[in-house]
Amino acid sequence: SPGASWSIARSTGQEGMKNLLIGSGGGTFQYQYGLYRSAGLNDSDFWSIRFAQAFNAYLTHLAEWGVLGLAIWFLFLLLLVWEALKVIIHFRYEEDNEGLAIGLGLIYLITALFLYPQNFILYFSIFVLGALLVERKKEQRTITITNGPFRTFSFSLGLMVVIIMVLSLVYLE
Repeated sequence: SPGASWSIARSTGQEGMKNLLIGSGGGTFQYQYGLYRSAGLNDSDFWSIRFAQAFNAYLTHLAEWGVLGLAIWFLFLLLLVWEALKVIIHFRYEEDNEGLAIGLGLIYLITALFLYPQNFILYFSIFVLGALLVERKKEQRTITITNGPFRTFSFSLGLMVVIIMVLSLVYLE
């Protein structure tokens, strides 16, 4: 149920700063369920079942990836929806049936993540439609970091700082 899934995700985040920010780890919802499930389940037919996922994909990701991981995932999905909406709105001016089908399909699948648990087919379809949508863009942009030694050094240093900060979150507790 959504309430039980939210309760498990919330309890996982209350374990500490690490679990709040980066979660308990991928594929660990089943263990979090075992720790924080309601005692009332022992009186039901589901007393021996350990659920591997929450009610929907977002609650599973909140428990497994934390607030930071879920925010990055939402940002990615928001960018895909933004591109899909641009294609759908552009349909009025040009007869672009393929773009319309890709855009509407992508928005439908992202909405389905609120209603269904995560599965391979759902994510595979989102990434394929997202790739098709990005491929259809007329303007292509290339970002290079090798224009000069200072730019390359700055990028490498910034990337190392980000990696060290993310790894240090593991050792905060």
